[in-house]
Amino acid sequence: MRMSWELRRRDGSKESWWELNEKKNALDYLEMAVHYMLDVERTPWAWKWVCISLHGALYGFGVCALQGTNFEQVLQNDTVFWWDNVPGEDNKNLINYIRDTLKIDLLQEVKIEKSDDDKTITISDENDHILMRYDNNKSQVSIECNGKRQKELYLRQHPIGIKVCKKKNPTLLSFTEVIRRCQKKKFVAGNGVLSKPLILTKNQKGAIDFIKNDLRNSMEHFIPKMWSIEIHGLPEMAASYFEIIEYLAGESGNMRWNDEEIKRIRALCDSGKTLALSTNAHLELSETTTWMNR
Repeated sequence: MRMSWELRRRDGSKESWWELNEKKNALDYLEMAVHYMLDVERTPWAWKWVCISLHGALYGFGVCALQGTNFEQVLQNDTVFWWDNVPGEDNKNLINYIRDTLKIDLLQEVKIEKSDDDKTITISDENDHILMRYDNNKSQVSIECNGKRQKELYLRQHPIGIKVCKKKNPTLLSFTEVIRRCQKKKFVAGNGVLSKPLILTKNQKGAIDFIKNDLRNSMEHFIPKMWSIEIHGLPEMAASYFEIIEYLAGESGNMRWNDEEIKRIRALCDSGKTLALSTNAHLELSETTTWMNR
């Protein structure tokens, strides 16, 4: 029997919804990181969830810092051309796509025309004839090159026109790219007159690299193996994450969070840092370091 994922409610019962947005998502990850920090003294398994939650929290707060008032600032740019700008200023982008992706080397004298009903674009030269048509639902663009069907593109409605894109749905920037852009003034300057880029210390960069690549990624994509993790350095790395998150939410001048939310975020980050730096693992490491430096 095939399982149906359709939600069925009893007659007369009220609908129940789980509401998400980018801010609630980031804050939930942060709350979970602090929640699992409370448990690391009881079981080292809690560190798994601390690392996963901190990664999700930093990713989420980075997205909010970059987003400003335009969510497209945190999406990968897969736009091929704007439908309304061909023929016109987007001719070059269209020709580049045909040459680079479809591997058709158009001649210099290329002709680009659009049908009267605005549904078809024709690109042709002495050797090649290419048709691009969008369907009645304005969702897909079929491509025919010299009579042969090629891959499809996708249409996305935008307030200023129709974008022709490589993917059906927009894709979020990668974690690495989000953190990179948070450190660049040109990407955060438009999010408020007081917006400032993120400046990471050497230790913070190391913490991000280690938790993301060596811990979080390996934990979520676990290859069967025996794996031992030395935990004494984890508390300081966790504290670094809490520091970065607190900066992105409050000190960066980002306008996405109101005063009450920032107060809540700071309280969570302070709790997270205090818990991390008061663990036995961190205190033992500090005592060892002090003894070695005498």
